[in-house]
Amino acid sequence: MEDKDVQILKMRSFDGGMLQIECHETVTSTASLAKQYANSGYPDRYMVFSRTQTESDVFGEKIADGQKSRGMFLSCILRPSLFPAQAGLLRAMSSVAMITALEEHTMKKLGIGWVSDIFCEKKKIGTVTLEGKLDDFRSYEYIIISFRLKTPKDVFPPRLEDMIRNVFENASDNTELIIAQKILAKFFPLYFNLKNHSRFMNVYKSKFIMREHRAKYIDKDKRFRCKIVNVNTDNCSLIVELKGGKRINVSSPANIILPRRIRLQK
Repeated sequence: MEDKDVQILKMRSFDGGMLQIECHETVTSTASLAKQYANSGYPDRYMVFSRTQTESDVFGEKIADGQKSRGMFLSCILRPSLFPAQAGLLRAMSSVAMITALEEHTMKKLGIGWVSDIFCEKKKIGTVTLEGKLDDFRSYEYIIISFRLKTPKDVFPPRLEDMIRNVFENASDNTELIIAQKILAKFFPLYFNLKNHSRFMNVYKSKFIMREHRAKYIDKDKRFRCKIVNVNTDNCSLIVELKGGKRINVSSPANIILPRRIRLQK
């Protein structure tokens, strides 16, 4: 069930156009609502924002009936001209937009875990998810990019209302909306230059925090211990080293079991 107090805010894009953000206090899921809108024909770059949702928590896990997950939830409808092979780069690009935006709102040390999780002092506080629908030509009819973030005040202290008055036609003073605006301001310039992936993959690599961590590589029904070496800046695949020194590229999260505890590098 979506809340009835819906506000449409307008944000000026980097290219001079206006973006629309549908703002809720509570929704079942911003991703589910954006998907519904996309299937109904809503336009490219239409966005849904909420501070709470009742279907799942920040990391997409189901929550108990009657409970709410609090944080920042932002889902964007995109109608891009790209193929599934480029989706990994899109997630990496989105995580770069997210972390560079968050760094302007906290003094805490942040890092990126593969593919698009955001960590703050060993704890995962945010993530980016992607869901798309392919057309008959195997290109995307739409993609839903969803940003989810925990927003504890000790990490993201409240900011002054006038920080966004020059961006939104209708201002608000809640921290979550300010962060959402900043993520979008970082996201779209990168998105429209997705083919020039070195622009963001170098940043991704510099903020990647999983080097030297132990993991398990899955090949069919077998699991092999491995060490995370780095990320491939050409396609954002994970480079791992197996026993004996053999290195392989892992493209799908389904083929790797990542460590639960992450230590941020100094």
